[in-house]
Amino acid sequence: MSLGSILESSIPLLQTSSFSAAIRSIEHIEQLIELEPGEFAAINDVGDKTVGEPGGLDEVLADDSSTWWLQEISRARNSLVWHGSGRAVSAAYCQIAGPGCPYSSDHFRFGIFMIPARYTYPSHVHGADEIYIPVAGRGEWAMDEGEFRVWPLNEVVPIVSMRPHAIRTGDEPLLTLYTWTGDISFDRYRYTQST
Repeated sequence: MSLGSILESSIPLLQTSSFSAAIRSIEHIEQLIELEPGEFAAINDVGDKTVGEPGGLDEVLADDSSTWWLQEISRARNSLVWHGSGRAVSAAYCQIAGPGCPYSSDHFRFGIFMIPARYTYPSHVHGADEIYIPVAGRGEWAMDEGEFRVWPLNEVVPIVSMRPHAIRTGDEPLLTLYTWTGDISFDRYRYTQST
């Protein structure tokens, strides 16, 4: 199982959205899957260190392993390198495309984000246009400091550059894929609420 299969298998999910970042994400993925992937870095471009597989991953893969996207993650599981997020204690991510990633890109980030049960990732902003697609578990998003609302599995959560947004989980962890396009640096990343 290749990491390219995870990238490629996300295209049908992204095609369900007319959000410009989804269209740009598909274009980046189609270019990247033609390349031979490199290796994961022990410390990535934002300084986050590698960690073990995140807690709750067994749970989300076991409960929903019949979905085709999760089957791709399960097949590639031993190849994935997870980083602890310096911005979200307890959350972990595996970035497959981006600066210094197996699929190197200075204009695009793509990865898998795992948020544990009963956790809130505080409201924050960044320069990138972002897409989340929840693929297992249950998550709620709040935009512009508004109320949280559940986002259905396999549905694109579009977030434009500098739009405040937060994520929280209930009794289940959340596994989501994400993309960043546009300004993918962390120069404008900041919290909009106290952490």
